[in-house]
Amino acid sequence: MSLSKRRQSSGFSLLEMMITLVVLSVGLLGIAALQTRGQQFTHAAYIRTQAAILGYDIMERIRINANFAVNDLPPAGTTPSDGDGYVASRKAGTAPNPDCDTASCTPAQLCDYDLWQWYTQVEEKLPMPIEESGGQVRLSSITAEDRASTSCPRAHYTLHLRWYQKDNETLDASNNVVERDKTIDMELCL
Repeated sequence: MSLSKRRQSSGFSLLEMMITLVVLSVGLLGIAALQTRGQQFTHAAYIRTQAAILGYDIMERIRINANFAVNDLPPAGTTPSDGDGYVASRKAGTAPNPDCDTASCTPAQLCDYDLWQWYTQVEEKLPMPIEESGGQVRLSSITAEDRASTSCPRAHYTLHLRWYQKDNETLDASNNVVERDKTIDMELCL
């Protein structure tokens, strides 16, 4: 066997090694991208789950204090506003007095305490924007309708739970990642 044939059949050439490294690098970058997207989807699912838990929490609080939630609404034909029953659209603010976990409260005090505690949890667990264009912040809200407006026997409460989540698929004109308004709407018939 000649010397030139031996050299052709022994080992890998530098070109073959470079091609192998390029293919391996592309594969590893693809795996890294999949891992990153997987973490983003997991986080989005976690936030959505927290929102659902918070929604069920306030609905249960309203259900527990149902007589107040129904009786404190304004008369039929009048639109309820903040402070009527569990109707609210605000930030958590300061803790109400008394602390209904340790002291007995009237139904109205329990309502204030429930809303304060719930809004505090919403602010802690859900990503909220600092402000929207025009300086307005869209808050989660609870609205109500009296029985005359709905098919519910006593009252109808609707929860609009809002949070913001970065949408890595969408970029604005400056190439910044866009935050999207996410919502969960729940209804409670009393």
